[in-house]
Amino acid sequence: MLANTTRALTEEQREQWAVDGYLQLEGALSPAEVDFFSRQIDRVRTQPGYEPAPGKLPRGHYAWVDQADPNPEAFMDRRDLLTYHQAFIDLIDRPRVFDLILDLMGPYIQFSMSQAIVRASTETFPGYTHTDGGEAQRAIRVTETSRPLERFPI
Repeated sequence: MLANTTRALTEEQREQWAVDGYLQLEGALSPAEVDFFSRQIDRVRTQPGYEPAPGKLPRGHYAWVDQADPNPEAFMDRRDLLTYHQAFIDLIDRPRVFDLILDLMGPYIQFSMSQAIVRASTETFPGYTHTDGGEAQRAIRVTETSRPLERFPI
């Protein structure tokens, strides 16, 4: 008989989620994987793909570009990453991370989009995360203890 190897959130992680609205998962990627994905994103930025089109389309709409700015410090907001490398697809149900997402969200989830946003390094911009659909998507719950409607990047 196979043992259940599904990982569950610790009480500390549940409390962090409830209080802070996010989880920080130390070791989700090894240093070698961080380096690999950094190189992949640098490669993606030089390939054709969907990027915002300010002045051409309304904010939040993306247009096909033949080549984005290859400067690794330049802004990049690329959609549809799954087509660029199998490794991006493999992140969707990554072992030891996906189990925690299932524990947090429940089994009735679906993948909706893949995106990489890169901003230049700066001492004055601390960065942020957001939920598509606005703050309400992660704040609305049927009851105080029900699961959130949407997960944002962790």
